[in-house]
Amino acid sequence: HILVVVPTRQAGRRLRLALAEQSGGCLPPLVRLPAQMIAPAHEPDLPVATPAETVGLLSRLMLDLDLHAYPNLFPEKGHPREKSFSWALGVARQLGDLWGILQENALTMSDVAARIETLLSGEDLDIEVARWQDLAKVEALFFETLRQRGRTPIPLARKLAVSDPALPEGVEDIVLPALSDAQPALYPVLEKLSARVALSVLVHADPSDDARFDVWGRPEPAQWTGDRAPVLPLADDQITLASNSADQARLVAEAFAAVPPDE
Repeated sequence: HILVVVPTRQAGRRLRLALAEQSGGCLPPLVRLPAQMIAPAHEPDLPVATPAETVGLLSRLMLDLDLHAYPNLFPEKGHPREKSFSWALGVARQLGDLWGILQENALTMSDVAARIETLLSGEDLDIEVARWQDLAKVEALFFETLRQRGRTPIPLARKLAVSDPALPEGVEDIVLPALSDAQPALYPVLEKLSARVALSVLVHADPSDDARFDVWGRPEPAQWTGDRAPVLPLADDQITLASNSADQARLVAEAFAAVPPDE
């Protein structure tokens, strides 16, 4: 009846092992990763498009697209000499990567286009707003193409899962232990589920630091930076920077080589 949200599969395995060691054996709780929590209570009317269907149909759409109709997304100087399939596939993959980033917040390109003016500022704001508006137009065209072929776009399926999440059968309590950086879409899911079952957030900290975390156990940035920054047990001259793992290994080897043999 208990569901625990863990950051990794390894964390789930270690949790079950620790519980068994503490109790001498137990019925383990249901363990879920954050991504597994974002599942719809009801499947969409049309099957969700697969990644292969998405990139394939989007590539086909790119080949037929009038680039001049989207000048802020496809500037004249960047037009290919010939719209080859490899070019279309590359653009489709880039758009797919962008949807993947937006899905962490359960957003679509049209969502961002509607909010972009309130999110950004600066000299190039007009250009950025226009670019997102073009992205939203391409997205709407592609989503309609998918619907005509009997498929639900992946980003819309994601929004459905967040707005109406599934609760595994038999679960009465959800535990969120010290999960400080899950994808943002998890938290509206938990908020909706917490109206149906009990939800506990565990934070590994002194009770006096409670105000330094939000209701989901995430550190409040203002409480950990500037004058509120914790005092580290290291001085700056004790911290060595390395550009990569090989450089780091070399520095460690040099440090150990300098230690006298009798120490």
